[in-house]
Amino acid sequence: MSAIWGIVDFKGNEINTYDKKRMSESYSACRIDKIQDINRADFYMASGIQYITVEATQEQFPYTYIDNKVMVADAIIDNRKEIISEFTLKNELSLKGVDGSILYEITAKSIMQALDRLCGAFVFAEYEEKEKKIYIANDAVGNRSIYYLYNNGRFVFSSLLKPLVPYLDKIEVEEEWLKQFIDNEDLLIVNSPSLTPYKNIYRLEPGEMLEVTEKGIQHNRYWNPYKKNKKLKFKTDDEYKTIVIDTFKKCVESVIREPGETGLLLSGGLDSNAVAAFAAPYLKKKGKKLISYTSVPNDKIEPIPKKEYYVSNERIYVEKLKQYHDNLEPHFIDVSKIDIVPEFENVSKEIETPIKTVVNAPWIHNAFRQAKTDGCNILLGGQYGNITISYGMINNLFASLKHSGRLISLVKAVSTYGKAFKVNRKRVMRNALKEKKVYSIKQSRIFMYDKKALRQVGESELHESLISGVIFRDPTRDRRLIELVISLPIEQFVNPYTDRRLVREYMKDVIPYEIVSERFHKGSQGDAGYDTIRTKWTEIKEGLKAKYNSNMGKKFLSNKNLCDWVDHIDEKDTINEFDMIKAIYLGSLCEYLEEMANGK
Repeated sequence: MSAIWGIVDFKGNEINTYDKKRMSESYSACRIDKIQDINRADFYMASGIQYITVEATQEQFPYTYIDNKVMVADAIIDNRKEIISEFTLKNELSLKGVDGSILYEITAKSIMQALDRLCGAFVFAEYEEKEKKIYIANDAVGNRSIYYLYNNGRFVFSSLLKPLVPYLDKIEVEEEWLKQFIDNEDLLIVNSPSLTPYKNIYRLEPGEMLEVTEKGIQHNRYWNPYKKNKKLKFKTDDEYKTIVIDTFKKCVESVIREPGETGLLLSGGLDSNAVAAFAAPYLKKKGKKLISYTSVPNDKIEPIPKKEYYVSNERIYVEKLKQYHDNLEPHFIDVSKIDIVPEFENVSKEIETPIKTVVNAPWIHNAFRQAKTDGCNILLGGQYGNITISYGMINNLFASLKHSGRLISLVKAVSTYGKAFKVNRKRVMRNALKEKKVYSIKQSRIFMYDKKALRQVGESELHESLISGVIFRDPTRDRRLIELVISLPIEQFVNPYTDRRLVREYMKDVIPYEIVSERFHKGSQGDAGYDTIRTKWTEIKEGLKAKYNSNMGKKFLSNKNLCDWVDHIDEKDTINEFDMIKAIYLGSLCEYLEEMANGK
């Protein structure tokens, strides 16, 4: 993997040495093993390579040997063998599986054909010297991306945001970004995947290609998984099971690379356990272990509380998984020992934009650092799985049948569900008829490729990887899996007997019974973080009010109302505990805006 950055002056003006040096020095805090660059009078492009894979040590950026096309890239290609075969690649480095070389050779033939077939985590910049044209593109799900600006004939791009700020005529807040950040009453940062806090600095969307010339920027959102998608229709459930298992297994195994260890953010839930189900045996065959990281509220093994739905200590599930996979090495991160708010603020600064994940960001940040210490180069996860591999609750089935006009099927499903779970069928039917269209499979498919969510997780993971030297990979948001789940009928995800069937039913032989059958509890790894915040709430509250009363807090937020509101937040109120989170991330926002105004 790499960071990439560069400047292209379409007016032919010379790029001075200071600009090149300043951009390179902006990456001094990143774990970069080697910088490879190209210097010309009117363009400069660089790759800061991280030796995350064996092949990364063989990269020879910038690649220049085809038709005056110059490429720098940040790339891990997951389907390298298929690509080498399909495109009949000939370069020696490509045949050795060197990711950047593969990317360069196939995009030189046809960028659009390449993007149509590539799977992985990548972003590249390819400059055509003769035509004075640069192409910028990233992977379909936005695992990697860049920031960019175009100002007075000069195009500047960078994996990090802050190196672009000096190229603005003046620093201004992007008020549409700010409005969306404040108005979204949840953890979603913004609805527009290309906006940043800085006016005129943008971020490449997932699955987007830019064509940049002296005339400006043309946008091509090249991947639309809905456009050519055909609904799968098999005769038997076993056929569906086979394609789901084969696809997901490929998604998991293809992201694991040499050298180094492989880590996993592990909970007691279905998604990360589905990843572990295929990662652990694959690594065992190679004589390697799978190192897991789990957030816990203390250092004790506690039984699952029978009368409570939410479980904050999921250690017992991990210990059960350890019995299933003897090459699993569990590590636990005690959240009670993390000073949540200062750590959240540190993470926000590293990510370069305000974030909202007050409780989870600190422990995940610690997991990246611990993974690096443990020799991991890759950290796996299953954060996107709720809308792909483990999608499908009973209300999704009822809503889908109702809103597709399949009323006879709805009656049968309600009757079967009532008998199976011994609940009143009339009451179930009344509730089923009230189900809103938004819960139907037709509406849910929209969220299976959700650019705003993909941009948000990709942005955090990119920064964490550059700082820690550990790349995060989530097989549950692989484009191959997304293409598959979008094509499946609702009955494959859920039936009257079993919800989240792709995992509960299809993977029941590879996941411990105690985990795959768990329906009465749900992990809540953030609880310990809330407890830590509560113990220091009085102190935190005073600090927040000082931030609300900053110059930018007064300018862009209703600072007096915020101060009154935060004074009335009851830290003991577990029902409205999100108010504490909102108060903290709005305080962080004020601090960020103040630093922007001061040119920091």
